Amino acid sequence: MTEHTPQRPNLAQRLRLQNLKRLRLADLERLRLGRRHILALLTGILLGITGGLVWDYRPTVDHVPADSPLMAYPQCGEQLTPDPAITPSIELFSTAFGTPIRDRRVELRSQRHPVHGPIVWAEVVASTSDLDRVWLDWSYVRDAEDHSLWQDCAQPITMGRATPALKVFDDRGRSRWFRACGQVPPQDRGARPSGSYCTEWGRPF
Repeated sequence: MTEHTPQRPNLAQRLRLQNLKRLRLADLERLRLGRRHILALLTGILLGITGGLVWDYRPTVDHVPADSPLMAYPQCGEQLTPDPAITPSIELFSTAFGTPIRDRRVELRSQRHPVHGPIVWAEVVASTSDLDRVWLDWSYVRDAEDHSLWQDCAQPITMGRATPALKVFDDRGRSRWFRACGQVPPQDRGARPSGSYCTEWGRPF
């Protein structure tokens, strides 16, 4: 019985095998490139979505356009109400420390409202008289020295210890600066004739 010897592939068969290998390598390379293109596309979509979410509350400009003066808004701006379900953040506070007005405290508070976005208001958290006043100064200019550059939303604390809230960025996307202020009645002013005390100007978010 003779032993069967396998035949070696001829030249044509070898060429076909080499072509098949090349085709498989080309298919693999196309598959890798396709995956890269899909990944790049998904990354672009995610970045676009993220950018859209950020744009919801970030300002588009950081100054007051000449054709849109501060007085276009009323004293209390949008007059919003904070969401009681969200704990506010204390941004700045003032106790008029070092003056005769030592038993008061006013705070600049903020929260990220689920409907209105970032909002700010002033709140008196320590007072000994119902004749005290509280207000929220706001401006498009930081440390505005000229009173014509800011508005002040004011009320006696008998109407509530907190002012209405304003948006950190107005409807045109412009950023605002804020400070919280309080004022005591004449009998409590001592050596400070104005009887007022304020936080520094600040801008949350």
